[in-house]
Amino acid sequence: MYGDGHTKLRLAEYPRIIQHPKSVNIIYGKTLTLQCNGTSSPIANVTWLKDGNPLTSYDDMKLILNFYVYSRLTISNITTQDEGLYQCRYDNIIGSITSEVATVTIYDSETAQSIGREFHFGYLDTIRSAAIPFAVITALSKSTDTKTIRSIGREFYFGLFSSGSAGATVAAIVTALDKSAAITVRNNYFNTATQYNVSSYSSTTVKLKATSENRVTGIASKTIHITSDEDITVTSLQASSTLASSCHILPVQFYGKEYVIATYTPLIYGHMLIISKDANTQVEISFPSNTNYGGQTYSRNRNLTINLLPNQGFFFQIAQDLTGTIIYSNKDISVLAGNLCANVPTSNRYCEPLQEHYIPSKYLGQNYILSTFTGRAAGDIYRIVAAYDNTTVRLQSASSNYNLSRGEFTQFELASGTDSFLTCDKPCLVVQFAKGTNADLKGADPFMTIVPAIEQYSNNLVITVPSLFTIYNINPNYVLITIQDKYKDGLMLNGKVLQGISWRQVTTNDVSNVYSTASINISIGTSRLTHNDSSMTYGAIQYGWASGSIGYGSFGDIQWSTMFSCKSIEFTVYDNRIH
Repeated sequence: MYGDGHTKLRLAEYPRIIQHPKSVNIIYGKTLTLQCNGTSSPIANVTWLKDGNPLTSYDDMKLILNFYVYSRLTISNITTQDEGLYQCRYDNIIGSITSEVATVTIYDSETAQSIGREFHFGYLDTIRSAAIPFAVITALSKSTDTKTIRSIGREFYFGLFSSGSAGATVAAIVTALDKSAAITVRNNYFNTATQYNVSSYSSTTVKLKATSENRVTGIASKTIHITSDEDITVTSLQASSTLASSCHILPVQFYGKEYVIATYTPLIYGHMLIISKDANTQVEISFPSNTNYGGQTYSRNRNLTINLLPNQGFFFQIAQDLTGTIIYSNKDISVLAGNLCANVPTSNRYCEPLQEHYIPSKYLGQNYILSTFTGRAAGDIYRIVAAYDNTTVRLQSASSNYNLSRGEFTQFELASGTDSFLTCDKPCLVVQFAKGTNADLKGADPFMTIVPAIEQYSNNLVITVPSLFTIYNINPNYVLITIQDKYKDGLMLNGKVLQGISWRQVTTNDVSNVYSTASINISIGTSRLTHNDSSMTYGAIQYGWASGSIGYGSFGDIQWSTMFSCKSIEFTVYDNRIH
C-alpha cells in the first residue's frame, strides 16, 4: 500500500515461516544448532519450543532485514535431556505460527554419525587377483538401560510449611541404606550445621524448630540442606495429636527446570515453596487463574518472575487452589507444594495439611496403576495434571478420555476396594487424595500422595515408620505395593516371602500384562521390601492414620532410566551373500 507517493507503508499481516528447523542426529557433548526463517509485519517475536514448551535458557541469534526474521538456536555441550521435539514460533499483534517439528536425537559416540538406512558404494580394482571384495555391515539397536537415577541420594534441598499446630513435632526422618552414613543438616535460616551418624538400615529423627516453617509470602531463607557421604532417604514429617503430614524428599539428581503441581481446594491456603541450589537462578511462574502478588495480578498471560540466590527459596501462599501452576527455571530447582489445611472433599470435615515434593516434568511417566487405600470405606479422589499440551488421558475402568492442555487437570473418584489402569499419551502428574474422617467415620483426616508411574517403579526399597508414631498412636501403617502379577510371589519383606496377601488384579491395555496390588502392614522401625529377582521393579506408597483425626501418605522410592546407547550386530557380505 502506498501513501503520498513518498512514504511506503506495509499492511499488518500474519507471520509466515519460510525455512523450518530440520531434524538432526547429534553426538552427546557436541553443540546443537537449529535455524528458522520467516516474514512478519510488524516484526515478530521468535520463541523456541521443546516438546511444546518454551525454552528459557539457550543462545539465540536474531537477524531482521526488511520484515524477514531469521533466528538461530544454539545449545552447547548437549546432553540426553536436550533430546526431543523442537519448533520455532513467530508471534506478532496479528497472530502466531509455529514451525514444523524438528526431532533432535542424541547419541553417545561417533558411531551415530555414520549410521543410516541407505548406502551407495563400489569396489576399487585389486592388485592381486585372489582378493575378494567384501563389506562388513553393522546393525544397530537402541540400548534399554543406560543411565538410571533413583530418589535415594546424598544431597537434598527442602523447606517446611506451617503445620497450623503450635505443638506439632517438625522433623526430617533420615534413613541409611546398606552403608552407615555421616550426614550434615544445614538450617539456612539459623545458619547452623549439625552432624549425625546413622547406622545401615536404621533411621534417625532430626527435629527441626517450628520457627523454620515458612509462613510469609516472598523470598525466603527458611530452607534445609542435607548432605551425606553415603546414599540415604529423607522424609519430611509434621505430627501432633491432631494432625500428621509427610512427604518423600527428592535428591538433587531428581530436580529439573520445568514442573506442574497439584494442590487441593483450600479451606485456608494453597502454598508452594521453590528452592534454588545455584547462583543466578531465574524462575517463572504461570498461574492457572488470576493471582495477586505484590499488588500485581499474574495469570497464564503474565508470568511472575523471581530471581534466587543459592539456598534461597520463594514461598507463596494464597486462598485459592494452585493446581495446574506451571513453573519454569533456567537452573534445576526443588519444588514443594500443598495446602495449609484442606477438606477432602471440600464439604467433608476435617481439614489436614497436605504436601508433596514434586517430580519435574521430564521425569513424569505415562502409565499408572491406581489402587484405593485399604481400610478406607469412602473411596479416593484423583487429580491428573497435563505436563504438556494436547495430552489425552484414558481411564480404563470408566472407558473415559480427557483431553488436556498443559496445566489443565481432570478429577475423578474410585470407589473403595477398586483399581484401574490410567494412561496419558504424554507425561502427566497423578495425585491421589484420601478423604477426611466424616467420609467413612474412620477417624482419619485426609492426606495426599503422588502416584508413581509404572516407568518410575524401583526395587530394593527401604521403608521407615518412625518411632515418633507411637507417641501419637498412628496405627495402622501400610505400604501399598504394585507389581506385575506374574512376579508377585517373589516379593519379600525383611527377607521373608510375603504370604497370606489379598492381591487385586489390574489389567492394562495389553491383556497379557496384568498387575497386582495390595496393602501390607508394616511395623515401627525400618523395613526392607525386596524381590528374589534383584532386577524386578515395583511401586510403593506408604500411608497410615490414627483415630485422632490423623492421616499421612507419601510415595516410596522411585527411579528413572534414560535410554540412548547403541549396541551392534556385525555380519560380512561377499560374493553377494551374507556370511
